[in-house]
Order: sequence, then structure tokens, then C-alpha cells
Amino acid sequence: MAGTWILVAANGRARLFERENRMSPLREIEEFANPEGRAHESELTSDLPGSAASRAGHHRVGAEGGFREHAVDRFASMLAGRLDEARKQGRCKGYILIASPKFLGLLRKHLTRETTRMIQNEIDKTLVARPVEEIQAQIDWDVPTKSRQRMERGDTPHSTRLNIARPS
Repeated sequence: MAGTWILVAANGRARLFERENRMSPLREIEEFANPEGRAHESELTSDLPGSAASRAGHHRVGAEGGFREHAVDRFASMLAGRLDEARKQGRCKGYILIASPKFLGLLRKHLTRETTRMIQNEIDKTLVARPVEEIQAQIDWDVPTKSRQRMERGDTPHSTRLNIARPS
């Protein structure tokens, strides 16, 4: 039976979990590594031409943009492709995305419209290195983003607003 897939990602690593239902534990099904996403720019460009000075000032010789940023963008694209392929095969019923705001933006950029419609929740935290129990606790606590936004605007049924203290 297809469950919900939870992608917990950062620049250099991602973990993919599956959960049959809200009461079942997370089960890690895949792990991805992107060593270039953790490397310093100088480590990625050490074999490239250096920099040159001119009358216009100091400038870099070589490719435009950062190699690390390009590697992180490629990693986000690969992860989005993995989620899209699972959607096409009917392997899951929805997604929860957990990543930093910047990485979530990169993921969204690469997700297809159909896959985006299957997102049940997004949590903008970097939890990829945390134990599975902590990731599960965060998912269980977090109210889906769209519901939380409605509550903050006061658009809840019966105009009831929830004031819940976030666990530390």
C-alpha cells in the first residue's frame, strides 16, 4: 500500500522516508548524498583559472556563478525528479517536504505541477542530520502549512484561533 513520502533534505544530503498513516512510524527508504553541496567553493574550483586584475577591478576568470550553487541546484533537481517518478508510478499518496527555506525554494522550482499538488505539508527546518524520532515528532506536531496560514488569518471554522506553543 502506498503511503506518504517524507523528503528531509539539505544542500549536501537527503533522506526519504515513508509513512503508511499518521499513526505509523517513519521508515527510511532511501538516502542521497551530494558532497559538492557541502564543499567550500575553493575546493570545487581549485583546478580552474584563478582571478585576474584589470583596470575595471578584480574579477574572477572562469565560469559565471558559483559551482557550489550549481551543484545544490542539480541536487534539488534530481530529488524533484525522484519524487515525480514515484508519483507517475503511483508509489505514494502524497509528500511532506522538510528543508531550509532556501532549499525548499529550489525543490519547488524543479517540481512538476502534478507533483506539487501532492504536497501535504512543508516544514522549513534543517533536520536531515537529526534522529528519525526527532523528525517524526516534528511532523506529528506541525500543523500543515495551509491550515496554519488560515488559522493565523483567523479563517478557521467558528472563527477559533489556536494558540499553541511550539516545542523547543
